[in-house]
Amino acid sequence: MNGERVRLYFQNVCEIVGNNSGQGGLIILCDEQRERAISVFCDVNTSRMLMRRCTNAGTKDKERLPDVLCGLLMSKFYDYDKELFIWDVQNGKYQTSLILKGENIIERPINLEDAVLLMKITGIPIYTYRSLMRMQSLPYSQDLSCLAIPINTLPDEKLKKALDEAVRSENYRQAKYINDELKRRKLSSSECSDESKS
Repeated sequence: MNGERVRLYFQNVCEIVGNNSGQGGLIILCDEQRERAISVFCDVNTSRMLMRRCTNAGTKDKERLPDVLCGLLMSKFYDYDKELFIWDVQNGKYQTSLILKGENIIERPINLEDAVLLMKITGIPIYTYRSLMRMQSLPYSQDLSCLAIPINTLPDEKLKKALDEAVRSENYRQAKYINDELKRRKLSSSECSDESKS
């Protein structure tokens, strides 16, 4: 996947509220025009760190490990152009890289939720392909009471819980859809392991 790029902006983070406290959160990234948005599942710790940075409470975090390491990154590579880039979705995860461009190019994989935290601390921009944004996004709404997440970005454990819930509530169409995604992932991961053995 390649082509035209679009810059993403952090819009919000909210905690998922449910039967189990501390289920995690949803990060909302939108395009510059605030027309389309992608939602990203994150763990409860990342959710809370991002929430702190959205309030004045985050100003006390300058001595915490993420901020210290980000400060070192920015000072060591001060003359490099820096960007975060989402280039695909595979097996329930956005594939994201930190790219440093200077005398040479350094590229390292990074979890998208960590990339968003890095962006909030350092201001390093996040980009993705316009085609990927179109495929994964929904129209942006400021109403955070009803957010959707593409099924191909949910962690396996969340999909399995959703499958159990769909079966329990006799929503067999949804159960089949979720089960098909789990089978696709299993097939994809077995193909990858077969290729690595060759």
